[in-house]
Amino acid sequence: MTWPARALAAAQSDSGASEPSAQHTATQRATGAAVELLERLAEHQAEAAKIAQELAQILATQVAEPAPDERACNPVEPQPFLTVADLAERLNVAPGTVRRWRRQSLLPPGIDLGGVVRWRPEVIEAWIAEREEGAR
Repeated sequence: MTWPARALAAAQSDSGASEPSAQHTATQRATGAAVELLERLAEHQAEAAKIAQELAQILATQVAEPAPDERACNPVEPQPFLTVADLAERLNVAPGTVRRWRRQSLLPPGIDLGGVVRWRPEVIEAWIAEREEGAR
């Protein structure tokens, strides 16, 4: 017998009344319903504690294991093409300077997409690396 049921039984035995009144009967029913709900709540809390313990074990196992190589999990996503503004920001120059350098063929060739020029980031990074090596 759970503690709520024991408390109800004790309260009923302490009343000592030989014939319960209607109000007393209604109180007993309400108390019985409350006890039943408390018992159900206790069961649910016990189940929630078990679930929390299982979750903690799973998380502890996940943290203890080394993380898989992200490149193996995520396919390589192509980087977006660089715009004139992107390239100007990367090179720390004005967009007009990028346009002028392009006209003077000082930049790697861009990709003409219907009148709009874009550059591949890896081409620009390689071009910058060549400039760094050439300056030494």
